[in-house]
Amino acid sequence: MRFLLKTCFLFLLSQVAIAAPTIQYQHAQQRYIFPELTVSAEAFFTEFSQYSGIVIYYYPDLIIPEVFRGASLQENEVLRLLEQNFSLIKSFKDADLAALQILPEGQLQSDGLRLAGSTLVETSLTSDVVQQQPALLSDQRVRVLEEAARREKKIAEIKAQQEEQQAARKKKKADEKAQREQRLAEEKKNEFAKLQHYRDTDPEIYQRLLPFYRHRFGEPDFSEPDNTHQP
Repeated sequence: MRFLLKTCFLFLLSQVAIAAPTIQYQHAQQRYIFPELTVSAEAFFTEFSQYSGIVIYYYPDLIIPEVFRGASLQENEVLRLLEQNFSLIKSFKDADLAALQILPEGQLQSDGLRLAGSTLVETSLTSDVVQQQPALLSDQRVRVLEEAARREKKIAEIKAQQEEQQAARKKKKADEKAQREQRLAEEKKNEFAKLQHYRDTDPEIYQRLLPFYRHRFGEPDFSEPDNTHQP
């Protein structure tokens, strides 16, 4: 009995391991996290198609490049790496990417393409046949695009808010600086008026105060006398 239970447990565990996704998908960030191990073309394109909603036809003998191992990428980054390593034929629906043919690098057409998620190679499915099919957005693709639009809108709102806050901080800093300079100018004007009074009435005190005023306000300028301030 214990042997039977153990066997059933191991079987269930193996089934879970088989069913476990190869690619981890972070929905909120729309980010794909790839495992450290090499991924088969079937697993790679099937899961990428399921998550992105892009209909994918691929050549079964493709080898996924090691550049994806352990990578954390957004959809546009995944597509860019695929373009750098394979030949991609894209189909669009109203300017939105709907389907992909992924062929060996340098090839523009191929026979025996496999639909991602299908277990059999469609030997009659060629690049020409695929291209003749109407480009349609899957329900998952529509959801992904809508989520991407919401995410981009949110990022734009956050960026605009940050720029507004930065501009407000910059203005506040400039205003505070202008106020400090204005206060200093007023203080300098008043203090020089006092110093000028001592220069005219008590030269001895004036000579004693002069170094302090020079250090604090710079060289006094009495070219425009002001008699409105008295000590």
